[in-house]
Amino acid sequence: MLFAMSVDAYKVLPEWGAVAVARTLPWAELLLAVMLLAGLWQRVATPAASVLLAVFFSLMLRSYVRGEGIDCGCFGPGETISPITLLRDGGLLAASLLLTWAAWRGKRHEPLPAAQ
Repeated sequence: MLFAMSVDAYKVLPEWGAVAVARTLPWAELLLAVMLLAGLWQRVATPAASVLLAVFFSLMLRSYVRGEGIDCGCFGPGETISPITLLRDGGLLAASLLLTWAAWRGKRHEPLPAAQ
C-alpha cells in the first residue's frame, strides 16, 4: 500500500486507479527488465521502457515545478523529488532513448529464401 500512496500523491488518477497501477506496474516493469536483459523483442521493449520513463519523468517534473515536495516513489519510500532525482531519472530516460534508437537502427533479420 505504500507504493499506492506514492502513486496517489501525483494526483493524476482516482484512488482506485492508483491502487491498480501500484499492483500492476512493478510486474510490468519486471517483464520489461527481463525482456531488455535477455535481448528479447528489442523493438518493442525499448520503446515501451522509454515511454514509461518519459511518463515518470514528466510527472516528476510537473510535481517539482508545482513545488509539491512529494515522495518520488522511484527506488523505495523516502526520496523527495529534487534536482538530483530529476537528473538521475532524466539520465535514465536519455539512456533508454539511446537504446531505443539503437534497436531501430540495427539491421532487421531477413527471412531465409524459400527452397526451390
